Amino acid sequence: MQKAFMWSVVGIAMSLVMTGCGTDELAESPPELIVVLRDSDEAVEQEAGVVCWQDCTDNHVGFHIDHIEDAVWNDLGVNHIAAEEVTIHVEEGNAPDDFLFFANVRGEEATTGYNRHLSSNIVEIGEGSSNYMIGAQWHNPNDELVGFVYAVFKTK
Repeated sequence: MQKAFMWSVVGIAMSLVMTGCGTDELAESPPELIVVLRDSDEAVEQEAGVVCWQDCTDNHVGFHIDHIEDAVWNDLGVNHIAAEEVTIHVEEGNAPDDFLFFANVRGEEATTGYNRHLSSNIVEIGEGSSNYMIGAQWHNPNDELVGFVYAVFKTK
């Protein structure tokens, strides 16, 4: 009875590994994220970057919008768009395991930041002046981070 149970557990674990919980193999170079307006497929002005690729450590897991240098935000053009859905495209390679969404919304008196995991590659952005970061992450079958790329853009 114990052997049958053990082989059942082994079988379930093997099936999880075989069905793709995480990415077994990454492309040699990281893909670029491109954020486009959902209705027109027009790319927003953005800056793409790589947090880590194939050499990720625990330090990379917590990367978020506040880690983007001020110089990047200062050099980035403003997208004059109202509340609208945007679509995230990944140029080449494996589909990411996770999409992340970060926003710093500037109000009259303060800036409010928030983040969330996305269930798809579509997200609605709000009205007003905001900085946004979209992240894409890849994990190995052990759920360890193996790739993390991002795109940042701002709106008014």
